[in-house]
Amino acid sequence: MALINGTSDSDTLTGTSDDDQIYGQGGDDDISGDNGEDTLFGGAGDDRVAGNRDIDTIYGGADDDLLLGQQGDDFLYGDDGTDELRGAAGADNLFGGNGDDILEGGRDSDLLDGGSGNDLVDYSDASSALVVNLATGSVSGDDDAVGDTLVSIESVLAGRRSDTITGDDGDNRFYGGAGGDLLYGAAGDDFLSGMTDGDRLFGGQGNDRLYGGAANDELYGGDGADVLDGGDGIDRVDYSASSSGVTVNLLAGAGSGGSAEGDTLASIEVLSGSAFDDLLIGAGADDLLSGADGDDVLRGETGDDTLYGGADSDNLKGGAAIDSLYGEAGDDRLFGQGGADILFGGTGNDKLFGNGNGDTLNGGAGADLLSGGFGSDFLFGGTGADLLNGGPDNDALTGGLGQDTLLGGDGSD
Repeated sequence: MALINGTSDSDTLTGTSDDDQIYGQGGDDDISGDNGEDTLFGGAGDDRVAGNRDIDTIYGGADDDLLLGQQGDDFLYGDDGTDELRGAAGADNLFGGNGDDILEGGRDSDLLDGGSGNDLVDYSDASSALVVNLATGSVSGDDDAVGDTLVSIESVLAGRRSDTITGDDGDNRFYGGAGGDLLYGAAGDDFLSGMTDGDRLFGGQGNDRLYGGAANDELYGGDGADVLDGGDGIDRVDYSASSSGVTVNLLAGAGSGGSAEGDTLASIEVLSGSAFDDLLIGAGADDLLSGADGDDVLRGETGDDTLYGGADSDNLKGGAAIDSLYGEAGDDRLFGQGGADILFGGTGNDKLFGNGNGDTLNGGAGADLLSGGFGSDFLFGGTGADLLNGGPDNDALTGGLGQDTLLGGDGSD
């Protein structure tokens, strides 16, 4: 067995084919174990310490070290500092120690123990979908990383497929990587980043930060004052799980009431309300607002917006530009306002007001009131006893089924 000692300077130390003990001592050392079952000590300084074949035991020591297990069932100890531990092949045991460490087990079933600090497990090289659960410390799926045991891990970098990552009671940080990922923050103040592709992010309890990244993402903040940033693409925020009504203004980027209390929103194009009475306001883009259950108030503002009232009696206003308003179930009130709008009352006794610029109004089922307003409008009563008023300009009125009243107003109707 060879015993090799470094100096206080930055040394390059290479072992023999025997079972070696190498001590880097001080300085930023580069230590390689070669063959044999080696014991390698980085010591002080920012060291690179690599094993080789067989079973190696590697200690980083003080400062920020890079530890590489290579082949064999290796033991890596980061000790102090912000360390990077990578196990490669074999059933490895990685212990981050103190500091914010990065751990990658590589192939086979590894033990990854972050120790103290905010530690991250890196699965970015995984070629198959993984299911990672920090609460149970388990990893499942079809990749070589399946069977890993996670201890004291706060953060996860997902792989190249559609992964599912679930947090614990702590403050977790999840990075989706490639593929459409599912990220569940659970309890704690979590940071979730979908990164590429279309991801679904669930903040859970706590004051969470959700970033969709590229592509079309879905963000569910949950309880707490959350930051919801869709990033690129057409992104959706969903409050369907809220226990009470919400008020959300995409133009102001703010929410209140229910699960929206204290939320901050940015780059959101699709907004879904709760099962209660909501107020949903769009932004300057082409928004899609969905009220769901409850007596909701929806305001499209600027942009070519699409508004769905959902169940119960809703109040929908399109705003400027060309909007599409759907009252759906309930006795709804729809206001087209500016632009050549499309208004569809759905079921219930609805009131539709085009307001100008050549609108298309369809009352649907029920006894509806349709008022075209200014512009050359198309009014269709649908089923039920409807009242149609074309207003000024040249309008086209069709009563549909039922005893309808048609008022052409001014113009050639």
